[in-house]
Amino acid sequence: MKKLIEKEKTLRSLIDMPLDGIGVIDAQGIIYEVNALAAQRRQKKIPELIGQNLWDLYPQAIAQIRKKHVLKVFKTGKPERYEDEYQGVWNDSNIYPIFDQEGKVFRVAIFNRDITKRKQFEETLTESLAKNQALL
Repeated sequence: MKKLIEKEKTLRSLIDMPLDGIGVIDAQGIIYEVNALAAQRRQKKIPELIGQNLWDLYPQAIAQIRKKHVLKVFKTGKPERYEDEYQGVWNDSNIYPIFDQEGKVFRVAIFNRDITKRKQFEETLTESLAKNQALL
């Protein structure tokens, strides 16, 4: 029992790494696990999110775009990566399949990183390059 508790604490500390919001959901969007950063971004506590439907946390247009990527992972069994913007925050999301004993995808893990500063820098750089090109 002690080893199981130690494993759980180790996994929790890995999941709570500060760079990525992490969540585990099923094909219907039901949340099974989230880390502290993902909960913080939703302005909720972890227990408040467990059991909720992820798609209900977003406006329908955003939910449909993200759901499309998640369902593709369930269908293909292959990881998926995409970037999108919501409420002024740019996200780089990676979705990984979690397989059951029969080799079927039964859940997915979503790793979500805020890349807003990088996108702002890229935009500034693009504008600067355009200005320099115009001057030449």
